[in-house]
Amino acid sequence: MGDASGEIQGRRGRVDDMYQEGDLMVIEGIAPVEEMIGFSSDIRSATEGRASWNTENAGFRVLVDNLQREKIMEIRERKGMKLELPQSIDYI
Repeated sequence: MGDASGEIQGRRGRVDDMYQEGDLMVIEGIAPVEEMIGFSSDIRSATEGRASWNTENAGFRVLVDNLQREKIMEIRERKGMKLELPQSIDYI
């Protein structure tokens, strides 16, 4: 349980609930999609292959302020755009 919940929390995720259903332990949580790349192999390694998992869209959330600029710059660089952000006057 600790290793599995650690995988979620280590990916900027949040564990919302943990409960038992028969012989199974269920962990419900939420994490950003970008952070879930490689999750399947990591969760299998952390649980010695015993974990199975599924995902569903939990909607969109506003990115925390300290990560917004970093992500915007990554996207602008990937798309070949100028790295300096346009001024608000440019939108009038």
